[in-house]
Amino acid sequence: MTGRTVVWVYAIGAGGATGDHIGWATLVEPGYALMDPRPSPRSVGSSEPLRAGPVRVAVMMDGGAWVELFDATAHELDEAPDLVLLELAGASFAPVEQVPVAVTEDDFQPGVFSEPSRGEIIAGLRTVLADAAPPPELPPVEVEGLIERLRRLLHPGP
Repeated sequence: MTGRTVVWVYAIGAGGATGDHIGWATLVEPGYALMDPRPSPRSVGSSEPLRAGPVRVAVMMDGGAWVELFDATAHELDEAPDLVLLELAGASFAPVEQVPVAVTEDDFQPGVFSEPSRGEIIAGLRTVLADAAPPPELPPVEVEGLIERLRRLLHPGP
């Protein structure tokens, strides 16, 4: 792997078509991405931050050489309304950003590990956001164009 994983977030328009680019996220688990609250310079959508609802994401690796497309659902965390998790409709194969949480082994039960608390997970997600760099500038790519190219690859001919 020569590049980092970048998650571009798009609105879903009328009829289920991919809409405007509304921001980016960080892949924190194969099925979850953390929405970056900073406005994206390439965003053409609303300036209101995303809080809930359906979106479409393009997970890009190696500078765009590998792209996965997923529908996703945005979830605002009750305890931390500034954090929005995107639940992907499938699992990505892209490398994830590790969320720094401590998992400790029980002193009295070797091989048994403690679950981090919700507060510890939220603190870890905040650390991921604080350390996140904006995605590199990539040439504009239409997600619908990617889907059309995939369709042509799978079904060549007139």
